[in-house]
Amino acid sequence: MVGFVIATHGKLASGFLDAVKLIIGEQENIGEIGLFEGNDVSEFGLKLEKLIRKEDDGDGVIVFTDL
Repeated sequence: MVGFVIATHGKLASGFLDAVKLIIGEQENIGEIGLFEGNDVSEFGLKLEKLIRKEDDGDGVIVFTDL
């Protein structure tokens, strides 16, 4: 199954994931991450890479972003 990652500024990713759960219910292989003021961009990139690897079960990952 293809994995999904939502990566946005602030809390937008969390809100999108909440909307997904409301419409189609709890899903597997989907994660979210937000970049907040004061976050280290390099550290955010490493966390994003880790999340993508976590959600990938071998079929790849689609990343939705506002960046």
